[in-house]
Amino acid sequence: MLISVFAFSIMNALLKHLTNYGTFQLVFFRSITTLAITSSLLIYYKIPFFGKNKIILMKRGVVGALAMLCFFFSVSYMSVGSAVSIRYISPIFAAILTVFFFNKKISKIEWFFYLISFIGILFIRGFNNKMNLFGFSMALLAAFFSAFVYLIIELIGKKEHPLVIVNYFMMTSFTLSFIGIYFYWTPVINEDLLLLFLMGVVGFFGQYYMTKAFQNGFAYKIAPIKYVEVVFTILFGVFVLEERYTLLTLLGIFMVISGLVFNLIYKSINKN
Repeated sequence: MLISVFAFSIMNALLKHLTNYGTFQLVFFRSITTLAITSSLLIYYKIPFFGKNKIILMKRGVVGALAMLCFFFSVSYMSVGSAVSIRYISPIFAAILTVFFFNKKISKIEWFFYLISFIGILFIRGFNNKMNLFGFSMALLAAFFSAFVYLIIELIGKKEHPLVIVNYFMMTSFTLSFIGIYFYWTPVINEDLLLLFLMGVVGFFGQYYMTKAFQNGFAYKIAPIKYVEVVFTILFGVFVLEERYTLLTLLGIFMVISGLVFNLIYKSINKN
């Protein structure tokens, strides 16, 4: 999971650096590079290309593509650290979905921890109009679709190879982005071409090792490590991209992560 966290942090920094290109164009380069890697590995290791559970894999691909598209949109309109933090409230949406679809009961203490994270989101948004509302909304949508992604991966379990799951995700993202770039394309300068492909390479390592970790481990043990991505991304944002964060925004980010981590610790204690 640490490999995944560091890889995604680099990808987030590259994404923010390249936002002068259209969102569909960024998704296109991210997906086509990763797709080339996953497809080659599936062929090399003779792993069934389309897997066993095609319908559920297609659903994972669709919601994953929508989550990535919304997240990429959000980064174009707000600081990358804030966008990543908001996307990580997906467990709150996942909890709500399990209540409605699986009649799962959420304890009062869990709702309290979720409330802390939600208040943190309000702090990140701030009490003025400095943060772009469209970008903020896109980050929330990314979190919503990501909730479906995690539920589907948990449902798949170890039935599918992680390369197959990532490959479906990239095939869907490539198709969606290809339609988008037909209508809007910004000429790529030579200096950015390597960075665009590098975004796809580190994205592959992030996606593959995250999927593998959630398949082979307990989510309540793995997820807290995943949140370190926020810290790495903020550091890249401040020291590489020269982003600036207000104290209120940093407090909001801290509250979001704290609420989610406390929730996971509470669950782990109950399980043990």
